[in-house]
Amino acid sequence: MPRLHRRLPPLPFLRHGVPDRLVEVGPPAALYDKYRLDAAGVTAVARDFLAAQG
Repeated sequence: MPRLHRRLPPLPFLRHGVPDRLVEVGPPAALYDKYRLDAAGVTAVARDFLAAQG
């Protein structure tokens, strides 16, 4: 059986999360907001990424 992924074009993706470095400590809600991991932040990051794709 042929592999399907070899026939598909590569898809752009965005990795979004806490940066790979020492980060500050604090209340979870404040950190989610700072790193855009709350609902509004994830939505904004996704929209920005999709808009940049055309």
